[in-house]
Amino acid sequence: MLQDKRPLRAGEQAGAVTLSAWQERGQGGLSMKGGGDEGAGGRDTTQATNVLINFSESGRSGSSRGARSASPCPSTASTSSLQSAGAAAVVRVGVKRKSMDRFVDIMAPDENARLDAAFARAVYATGLPLSTFEKSPWTEFFSALRPSYKVPTLYFLSGPLLDAEYAKCTAINKEKLEMASALGIMTDCYTNIRTESVLDVIVTTPTPILYKQVSRGTVRETGEYVADILISVTREVGPEKFVILVTDNTSNMRAAWLLVTEEFPHITAFGCAAHCWNLLFGDIIQAISAVFRNYDKGRKVVRYVKKSTNNKAARQETVLHEDLVVDATLRRQVLEDEFWNRAKSINDLLVPIHAAITLIKGSKALLSDVYFLHRKIEDCVTCNLGSLPITAQEKEHIMTLLAERKDFTIKAIHLAAYMLDPRFKGRSPVAWDWTRGKLLRILATSVVIKDFSQKKSVMDSAERLHPSVWWKGVCSTQPLAKLASNLLSMPPSAADVERRWSDHGYIHNKSRNRLINDI
Repeated sequence: MLQDKRPLRAGEQAGAVTLSAWQERGQGGLSMKGGGDEGAGGRDTTQATNVLINFSESGRSGSSRGARSASPCPSTASTSSLQSAGAAAVVRVGVKRKSMDRFVDIMAPDENARLDAAFARAVYATGLPLSTFEKSPWTEFFSALRPSYKVPTLYFLSGPLLDAEYAKCTAINKEKLEMASALGIMTDCYTNIRTESVLDVIVTTPTPILYKQVSRGTVRETGEYVADILISVTREVGPEKFVILVTDNTSNMRAAWLLVTEEFPHITAFGCAAHCWNLLFGDIIQAISAVFRNYDKGRKVVRYVKKSTNNKAARQETVLHEDLVVDATLRRQVLEDEFWNRAKSINDLLVPIHAAITLIKGSKALLSDVYFLHRKIEDCVTCNLGSLPITAQEKEHIMTLLAERKDFTIKAIHLAAYMLDPRFKGRSPVAWDWTRGKLLRILATSVVIKDFSQKKSVMDSAERLHPSVWWKGVCSTQPLAKLASNLLSMPPSAADVERRWSDHGYIHNKSRNRLINDI
């Protein structure tokens, strides 16, 4: 039996341990004699509970070791509550758990500002509506997750936090522009859901940066209008770093090329390679009447096959009709060997062009890839034209189209990048001797590349490194290192601008069509 040595209070028995005494002693820890060390787990808890029960029974019998109490014995109900409350208190003491009621979640101002900035950045990056987190389920979740953190209100998300994030992104982009050794500029237009034309201007470092976005309004998109915007951006950033200008192949963009290159002669303007090859794809389809007819028949076959994949409709047809009804013309067409032979020839002719478009639109494509891939297209077209049932005039017309697209797509800068790319090991172009001679006189690459190609260790490293990094690292002491690294970091297409269209479509949609275009 435990003894309570403190002075007696009114209504207490001498030597009896009340609930308040147990709680007071529980705050400082309770040691059970004969039960092991303090906080020894379930064994101490069980012993302490038994001691409490013994005290309760002793109190009911009215006996104690010290003196009798003048007050009546506690009732059975109060004794039960004493047992349960005392046992719970002993359990908390036995495992040394701190009560959560004593814990206070405090957040410093700098930590709160850091969480607000991170939260706002996540909302902006994912395009969530700014009022999403004002709804009660979200507020309850954040309150349970971190009671001291309050989610920013709509005012802060659309005002101060947005301005701070925009200023931060602007500072990061400015730093990238200052550190870049060479820059490229590209532009294209997009029409949003409100049929408003938006002109995007992207600067590559080589990482693409959305530098400017202009809402055209009622102004016509002429070559002079586009050129004024491009010249203005070039002057703001610094014209000495710009190397290329890439746009699509529309007439107004070609007119802008002349004005920009007249203002800055050191900038080379050319059309998007992916756009050029896409036009070549369409030219071949339209130039060959037999191919076009076969293409139209193939569309009917594909359309029927896609519709036949509907399992529910197929099961219903088999229940209602013993034999499936297929159009007689389509059935004869599918069973013709000549149709499939022509389809294979057309596939062999057009698939390389499609593959080249896919590769050149990738984020890792280089200027040197344009000439290399165009040569592959020429080889595939020349090889597969003979297997097509077309006339000699149609073959000649296709080769003429191929040559015209080559003149329009490939410029001297593509050849220079091809000759300087270590992946191709100095293989000179087989055509355009006058261009090659001019480049060799300007770049003086004939001796340099020949020397490199004879060093196996140097050229083998080109298979593992990015061409621009290869020139900056392995060949950094060579006179051509800076020029080569700059050319081999430029994009060959305007695909980065077209990727912005998906961002426009995500921001300006049916639910959010009132946002302004200016940034």
